Amino acid sequence: MVANPQIPEMTDGDDVLARGLSCRAPRKRADDLNAIDPGGSGSPADGGLPEDRRIHCPILRIWNIRRQDYLRKRNKAMSPKGPATDRTPPGFFSNLDDRERIILFNSGTIRILPENEPLFMKGMPGATIFCVMSGTLKVAFGESGGAAFRFKTGDLISETALSEGKGRISSVVAEEASTVFSLDLAAFDTLGVETRAAILKKLHDSVLSRIEILGGQNESIRIRQAALERYIGKFRKQQPDYGNSEIIVEVLKSIPEPTLHVAQLMELPAGKRTEVYRSALSRVLGEPIVDSDEFREIHHHSVFLSYIASELCRSYDGNKAALLGTIGLLHDIGEIVLLLLRNQDPKWSFLIGMLDPSKLGAMLLEKWNTPKPICRTVEYQAWPVFSPPGDLPADQKANIALFYIAHTVCDYLDNKRAGLPDHVFLDDYLRLLGFVSFGIDEISRDFILHGLRTKSESLPDFVRSRL
Repeated sequence: MVANPQIPEMTDGDDVLARGLSCRAPRKRADDLNAIDPGGSGSPADGGLPEDRRIHCPILRIWNIRRQDYLRKRNKAMSPKGPATDRTPPGFFSNLDDRERIILFNSGTIRILPENEPLFMKGMPGATIFCVMSGTLKVAFGESGGAAFRFKTGDLISETALSEGKGRISSVVAEEASTVFSLDLAAFDTLGVETRAAILKKLHDSVLSRIEILGGQNESIRIRQAALERYIGKFRKQQPDYGNSEIIVEVLKSIPEPTLHVAQLMELPAGKRTEVYRSALSRVLGEPIVDSDEFREIHHHSVFLSYIASELCRSYDGNKAALLGTIGLLHDIGEIVLLLLRNQDPKWSFLIGMLDPSKLGAMLLEKWNTPKPICRTVEYQAWPVFSPPGDLPADQKANIALFYIAHTVCDYLDNKRAGLPDHVFLDDYLRLLGFVSFGIDEISRDFILHGLRTKSESLPDFVRSRL
């Protein structure tokens, strides 16, 4: 065992005196040695003994005095109560006494996290309890069911650390530069009963506090959701009928129908479908529009979403892959109509921007005699953002839900995180489609990216670069 450098060791002189004492003192006087200084308490060399049993040996008295000095120095070095040995920060488990708190502090390690540095990620194995010493950490956005819960100084973060075989249930990152105390389970098991009980009590209090805060957040979301639904319902009733607008009707009539029917487009392989659609739009809209940066951005997004929607259907119903892939290509046809209107009359750009592109796209597709499932899905594509599944047309609910999940995956892969405020009903639509135990991140990784990477050689360059 390595000696503590703060504890003084006995010198050679002490050892000589001890050996001399053992040679000269009779064995029957051993009880006198214990009586002289029982337990190293530092009592007088012959105090407490009757006169007839006191030892007047000078060597023994010198040895005992030096032994008392040694014991005093050792006890002082080992005492945890001195200010020099108490390095725990203020408020660190203040319900423990000094000795237990110092032992706990020395049993763990300190981590320093820069801003936005993750403490751990969702799904990672971990058997470590953390205590925030300074700064603030938060649960990361972008996870299904995640919430903006924050951990401040003094809070404990366990995240299944005491649950055997469980991964972290969320990701926690430093909201600002932070310092965290880490205690693994091996070190936790070596602590005293009182210390472990204090840690478990603090964990219990932290969980109750988190439940209370999340309950308040859920209630706030419920109130805002109800208000939003009332507003949307009122807005729907007041929405004008585009079919009665002569201007819009005339604009849609001015856009010629492609030579290839949409039903025929749906029967083509995915790669060929994209090429034919791009060529058809060139003839319908004209090269100046098709060559613009605005059109290129819309088209690339539509093609990428088309591949994602087809791949998602392979995990749900392979028979819908061609239908959803075609919907992905056509879903932004209304945005192209708005682009055409802005180019024709730039001075009306503000008013044109107030039109609903989904409704315009559905109207144009109906004019082209497009199958009803495509028209209805394009018209209702934005509804899942603010409406539960029960508000969708019953005959197209599955198609609209699939396209919504595909669009959310597309945004996720484009680094537009699928956070709770923008996707209030996301879990409802995942349950509707049977993706009960999957979030958008798992669907993106396990279903979409895995499938697309196996066929990456046949994908357009701009799609391959996003994988």
